[in-house]
Amino acid sequence: MLLVLVFQLLLEPVCSGRVVVLMGSYGDDETAMKIRDACETYGIACELRVTSAHKGPDSTLKVVAEYEGQSVCQTCNN
Repeated sequence: MLLVLVFQLLLEPVCSGRVVVLMGSYGDDETAMKIRDACETYGIACELRVTSAHKGPDSTLKVVAEYEGQSVCQTCNN
C-alpha cells in the first residue's frame, strides 16, 4: 500500500522538489530503498531519514520542521 501511495504522489504534477521518506526504524530500509529507487527512475531527489514518531516525537517534529517551506511532498501512512 505504501508503494501505491508513493507512486500516486510521483504522478501528481503539483508534487515537485524532492521526496523525504521518514522511517520508524532501520527495519523499514528495504521498503524505503524501493521508494528511493522509484524516485530516481523519475529523476526526483529522495532522502531517507530514520526517526520514530512513537519513541521520539520531539525529534521527529524537528526533522519535519527542517523541510517546512521547501518543495517536499507530504503524506502520512499509518
